[in-house]
Amino acid sequence: MKTNELIETLSSDCTPVEPVRITGKQFFFALFLSLLWMLLGVGILAIFFPSLRQTWLKGAGIFALLEWALFLFLGLWAFFLARGTIFPGEDRPVMRRVLFGLVVIAIAALSGISYWQWSQGVHDPHATSMGCTGLMGVFALAPAALLYRFLRKSVCLSFKASLSVTFLAAAFLAGSGVAFVCPDDHAIHVLISHLLPVAVGMILAAFVGSILDKRNRREFEQYFDRVTHSE
Repeated sequence: MKTNELIETLSSDCTPVEPVRITGKQFFFALFLSLLWMLLGVGILAIFFPSLRQTWLKGAGIFALLEWALFLFLGLWAFFLARGTIFPGEDRPVMRRVLFGLVVIAIAALSGISYWQWSQGVHDPHATSMGCTGLMGVFALAPAALLYRFLRKSVCLSFKASLSVTFLAAAFLAGSGVAFVCPDDHAIHVLISHLLPVAVGMILAAFVGSILDKRNRREFEQYFDRVTHSE
């Protein structure tokens, strides 16, 4: 089959779809709703748990403030990078790789601090806290739902990149809310209960994205072979 015939065959078999009409304002509004959702959760916790409220009024430790700032920064960065991976032509691969590199550095640095604290005899009985991990899941509901809505309304050229950075956006935004309310600022607690779930989730997201990419590539190859060998 000649090239022009192949193009005509493929174009005639394509089904038109509605163009994506998600603007930057809509994406910013989704981010605002996500932060508002976490602020509401923080307020509810302050009402029902006076001990947490007293902890906030006294002021969190410098380590907790650094964690909150880092998680919020990475979450905002990933949220806006997710826009690029969702909309073809707007991806920033270099910035995305830098983000992933910062995540690896953060995990390595926190692991080193945890080991140093442990070697100094500092032990945390609440290192593994299902409460913090579960609260991260609750705080991640709003950004995850909104980002999933955007994913469904667009065409992802790489599910591996899209799912990974989208998961990081939801997870780190949720982690910033948890870091703000969590009274435990031990490095081992932050590593196991706050950051380890993010790392595991990112690996799973990349794995699922790779499977989806292979499925799409296989379906396209089958379709291409069927069209080219039909003549």
